[in-house]
Amino acid sequence: MSRLRHYIILLLFLGYAISVAAQTEIEVLDLDNPSLEEVVQELEKDYSLLFSYQQDLLKGIYVSLPTKKLDLDAFLFVLLENSDINYEIVQDNYIVLTPRKKENELTQIPEKKSLFCGKITCQLTNLPLPFANAYLSDAQTGISANDEGYFEFQSSYSDSDSIVLSYVGYVEQRFSASDFIQKDCPTIVLEHLELGEDFVVVTDYLTDGISLNNKGAYTKIRPQKVGALPGQVEPDILTTLQFLPGISSANGSPSSLHIRGGTPDQNLILWEGIPMYHSAHYYGMISAFNPYIMDEIDVYRGGFGAEYGGRVAGVIDMKSEDYQLRKTQIGLGSNFINAFANGQIALAKDKASAVFSVRHSTSELGRTPTYDNIVQRIHQGIILQNIKPGRLPREIDLKDDFKFIDSNAKISWKLSLKDELSIAGFYTNNDLESEVNNTQIGLRQTDSLYLQNQGLSLAWKRNWNERFSSQILALSTNYFYDYEYNIGIQNDNMPNKDGFKNSQITEKQLQWINNYQTNQNHTIKLGYQLSDYDIGFGITKQKGRRNETNENEKNDAYVHALHGTFTTNKEHKFGAEIGLRTSYFQKRKDIYWEPRLQFWYQIREGFQINANLGQYYQFLSQVVEIEGDQASITTPIWVLNARQDIPVLNALQAQLGSVYQKKSWLLEVQAYYKNLRGLTSLSLDFVNQLENRYTLGYARIYGIDFLVKKRWKNYRTWLSYSFGRVIYEFDDFFDEQFPAASDQPHQLNWVHLYKKNNWNFSLGWKLVSGTPYSDKDDFRVEEVNDPMMNQLSGEIVVPLSNQFNQSRLSMLHQLNASAAYTLKPKDEAWKAVFGLSLFNVYDQNNIYSRGFFIEQNEMMDAQLNYTNKLDLGFTPNLLVRFEW
Repeated sequence: MSRLRHYIILLLFLGYAISVAAQTEIEVLDLDNPSLEEVVQELEKDYSLLFSYQQDLLKGIYVSLPTKKLDLDAFLFVLLENSDINYEIVQDNYIVLTPRKKENELTQIPEKKSLFCGKITCQLTNLPLPFANAYLSDAQTGISANDEGYFEFQSSYSDSDSIVLSYVGYVEQRFSASDFIQKDCPTIVLEHLELGEDFVVVTDYLTDGISLNNKGAYTKIRPQKVGALPGQVEPDILTTLQFLPGISSANGSPSSLHIRGGTPDQNLILWEGIPMYHSAHYYGMISAFNPYIMDEIDVYRGGFGAEYGGRVAGVIDMKSEDYQLRKTQIGLGSNFINAFANGQIALAKDKASAVFSVRHSTSELGRTPTYDNIVQRIHQGIILQNIKPGRLPREIDLKDDFKFIDSNAKISWKLSLKDELSIAGFYTNNDLESEVNNTQIGLRQTDSLYLQNQGLSLAWKRNWNERFSSQILALSTNYFYDYEYNIGIQNDNMPNKDGFKNSQITEKQLQWINNYQTNQNHTIKLGYQLSDYDIGFGITKQKGRRNETNENEKNDAYVHALHGTFTTNKEHKFGAEIGLRTSYFQKRKDIYWEPRLQFWYQIREGFQINANLGQYYQFLSQVVEIEGDQASITTPIWVLNARQDIPVLNALQAQLGSVYQKKSWLLEVQAYYKNLRGLTSLSLDFVNQLENRYTLGYARIYGIDFLVKKRWKNYRTWLSYSFGRVIYEFDDFFDEQFPAASDQPHQLNWVHLYKKNNWNFSLGWKLVSGTPYSDKDDFRVEEVNDPMMNQLSGEIVVPLSNQFNQSRLSMLHQLNASAAYTLKPKDEAWKAVFGLSLFNVYDQNNIYSRGFFIEQNEMMDAQLNYTNKLDLGFTPNLLVRFEW
């Protein structure tokens, strides 16, 4: 604990030191031929600024950036000098952008002067609005009010001129200058501005490229804008999601995403509308999604709308760039795990484009410390000893031959002013051969895995008019794997063990979606979705010639779904989104109703509360082996809930939360409750059993997430804490109520990010509750009969447990860091990025799983032993990337 205390003190000191070092002036921005919109977004994210402007005002405007460090006023003057846009700085960090009058539009101002004075107040509170703006539109002269809302200035004016009174967050007032001077310093009341889609306020949620959207209903991530996060050399998508409050990984792997108590298979992962069943390579340790082809990712931590179906936990909806690409870019690079190439090609400016990416493992060329640590982490369950990854004992020889490839491509066209077309496809392949030899006990195990996932989508969109549009999406995806292992022991009395698993999914979809906007700016969305599933799996375990487990299943079914959503005008302070999804499951001949409700209320500027309530159904899921063969490596088994004795997984979920943002502060709190029914577990006994059966249960999930973030110029920090419980109940199980294997009640994250010129630094500390496990205190010996020979075939030793998942592992904690440097020579069209990440800096032994086994051989009696599985220890990674 003393070492942990020292690291906490060090982290506090570093956070303080970095915040003190934050600069007040605006640095030279590293943007290549940027649009004015891009510059504004960059300033808002890095310098605590808030811009107010009409969205169309900035469209199509490209600017030249200042080439040296300047204060804000000088920076804006240089930036907008050659544009037709005026700027006005209000209260240091609020900037109002307005169109500039052209010379031929200016009115000749006669030699006529007058005194303009008045007081500006708020309609709701009747309090003065300090430092509000008062200016003459044509004469372009004015002043800011004092702290009592009073203004006074003398200026020339014309009879056609107007005086404009404005304040950030309020509706401006305009009066004829001639009429205004007839009044005796009047009091002007301003109404609150109801922020709509035309009024742009970019919300910096955690860091660059991460923001809240749709009244806080979901989080939008722009991977290519996300800087270096702790422990990452590049913006890895799955690990980036784990920085969001309420999303965690129980075993530390990228693919094990638990969204507010759900399991990974309960998340709907899409790319260009295609369901992705393979999310990470090498048994979940390496993300399968290349961040350099992803333009934006919408993440729903529950509470998603009626247009999404088939899952009960969360949605991760990924999209790539469309036809609006303006230039061609190519990127090449490598890290300690894979090499990659990606590109975006402007086939016709604003008319057609293509994007692509491909990654391939580099383990065939040479082994790196990162790869070796992952290999040994994966095989801990086979070795059956308490070892630390990276430190194998002499008697164990581990050989591993693993390779993967993933690729994505998308082509999009703007066929006409009203029609858009896109084609997208992906291909993923994993191939593994491994062998573990333990010379001390004479054990040899071989494992092999072949996995493939591929998909294709075709989307056509038509804008019939300004208010009505339609989209048709057709897609197909296929996922399958074959896994087998063999265990041989140099003992004539011990037969070999063999295991086989396979899982296969083919899904085809046809979607039709229509969007309509009413005259009151309410929106109506109506759609239809047809899904065709073909799913099968097989599990076989043998000992010698005897089958100990043989489970096979294959199903196919159609699911028809209708969905509709009505959304009120989002410019109003109070609003709602009311949706309904109705599904017909052809195999079961049942109809499922899924109402979805979302409400929001803007209490005041920067302060909003939101709530959602919904019913969700899931027709396919992964079978959970409560306790399977310790010798096998965990691989998922997908099943379709087509049998009448297996209920469809369903969840009733409610969420309530609020977001408060003021200047550089952000505070968020979200509470949730979920009642999950229809859980299915394929119960396999600890060693083996001859009869396998389905066990049915349900879960109670509840929790609350907190987030507080502060930003000082180019330094930001956030602290998040999540409390959550996942309690399972299986009436037919020997222990009816127990914590889920992923139940981690407490999770704390503290992150620091600092940007200086071309450098990005990050530091993060994480503290998480340990996962539950079932303690074993005794074992028994059972005789086993061979049903084929009708005689006694041997004995097995079975560990005994009185309670299930009632013990808990120690808390996990680690410090992660990363740094990245961007090299961009002046007047050159290329740039390079060099990154270094350090995972688990102080090499903490984090136990994420504990299993028990019976140790027996000719030299000793049978005895109960256990093995711990450790997450990665100190693991470095390095990135080199070139782009032109």
